[in-house]
Amino acid sequence: MIISRAEFKDIPEIIAIQKLAFYSVAKYYNNFKLGPLQVTIKELEESFDSYAYYKVIVDGNIVASVRAKLVDNLCKIENMIVHPEFQNRGIGKQLIGHLEADLSTSSIFELFTGKDTPKNV
Repeated sequence: MIISRAEFKDIPEIIAIQKLAFYSVAKYYNNFKLGPLQVTIKELEESFDSYAYYKVIVDGNIVASVRAKLVDNLCKIENMIVHPEFQNRGIGKQLIGHLEADLSTSSIFELFTGKDTPKNV
């Protein structure tokens, strides 16, 4: 497993995993119009420079990703995704740990997730 900063060229693969990962959330809420399911490659490309994107690679494929935005001493963590076939293995925890170490200049880390999504909370 390799954890590193994502590159611009990773965007299509990240979006594909994001849609797989958020499908179960959409099913839980019975809402298939959630933002992460609707985002386009173009939208992600346009916002790419505003975030620090990270990825987890297993056997040459991206299996997880997260993005963070720094605002003063606050690090806003968004779109934490793990491919469904790789969930519940601690990959997300390791990814967040890597992000926190890499962005250690932040004194506050805030993870955004659905408050009613049992697996995420």
